[in-house]
Amino acid sequence: RRQRQMCIRDRNIILIKSDALEQGTLNATNGQNFPSDYRVRTKDFISVEKGLYKITCEGAKQGNVVEYEENGTWKKTWFVAHTLLPWSMNFTENCKIRIALSNGTEAEKILIKPSDVEYIKIRKIT
Repeated sequence: RRQRQMCIRDRNIILIKSDALEQGTLNATNGQNFPSDYRVRTKDFISVEKGLYKITCEGAKQGNVVEYEENGTWKKTWFVAHTLLPWSMNFTENCKIRIALSNGTEAEKILIKPSDVEYIKIRKIT
């Protein structure tokens, strides 16, 4: 029996499956894990090369991207608050990212769990 892959990489596509996600969110000011019943996040860093990307998701409506240096040091959080998908983003250098997802604001208290998310697709455009 083939083992399911959590993160599938093609030439221009990274596909992140629900088993690569965990409950919780990411602190926008330092990129650290933070508990939440209303957010899920990628467990691990995702390495991306410099370039323009389109990020889509099946199973969550909005989220945020946290960018880290290649050594794992927090660099920036892309959005002030969770923002509706899809996103187009231009990474100016090779880096690592993590993604947090939700289906509403923290105040709306819409529960989400990793298994609710079918996939996150990160597609390199240029």
